[in-house]
Amino acid sequence: MKDLIQRLEKATDTSFELSHAIANLDWYREQFGDSADDEVPDFIRSMDASAILVPDGAIWDVASTGVAWVDVPGEQQLFTGKGKFPATGLCIAALKAREAGK
Repeated sequence: MKDLIQRLEKATDTSFELSHAIANLDWYREQFGDSADDEVPDFIRSMDASAILVPDGAIWDVASTGVAWVDVPGEQQLFTGKGKFPATGLCIAALKAREAGK
């Protein structure tokens, strides 16, 4: 997932390839099923799409500058992300939190 996060940090516009890669993560498929292939959300620009990536019970916030943070209860760190768009920053922070919670 680190490679995917690095690619998101460099994203400058909507990318079906990156959104599809997120939708193909095992935990995403477990939660949303194989229908993810039909309607892959735009995680780069959509706050609604990025917000569903945040782990349950976590507190999060995003600045208009594209900086986001996710605080997961029980974790010893704050997960941050910075992207060209606020949704991308949240996506990055959420994926970092999910990676740490494996």
